[in-house]
Amino acid sequence: STSTSTGGILILGQRQITYIEPSTTKVVPLPSCLLLTHTQLPGGYRYLLGDEFGNLHMLTLTTHNQKVTNLELDTLGSTPVISSSLQYFDHGRVWIGSQFGDSQWIQILQQINTESNSYLEIIEEFTNLGPIVDMDWVPTH
Repeated sequence: STSTSTGGILILGQRQITYIEPSTTKVVPLPSCLLLTHTQLPGGYRYLLGDEFGNLHMLTLTTHNQKVTNLELDTLGSTPVISSSLQYFDHGRVWIGSQFGDSQWIQILQQINTESNSYLEIIEEFTNLGPIVDMDWVPTH
């Protein structure tokens, strides 16, 4: 559910995102993808969503008088990793944790980078040491 006082439920499905509250229902279609991760951005009306292809999407709930009037889904760009976790920090910085690749610290840009056609900039990558599938105990005495 949303953390704002709108009183609605946000449902992330395979083909669409639906917002339901007692007096209204809003729907936005999804591109052909499976959403894997999400994090809420400050203010309560924006969500960052990560999909199975490494794309990051921004879901914005437009409101008027504490009522959701519209849902908007924008693709911000693509990362070379599939996210297992997303965490928004401040000033547009996001941690993308991954079980299958290197984790990343990224910046969401205010304007699109025309060279990469993306709103995302990788600040730093962290090498994935996993999965660790075997371990051996070595006595020291």
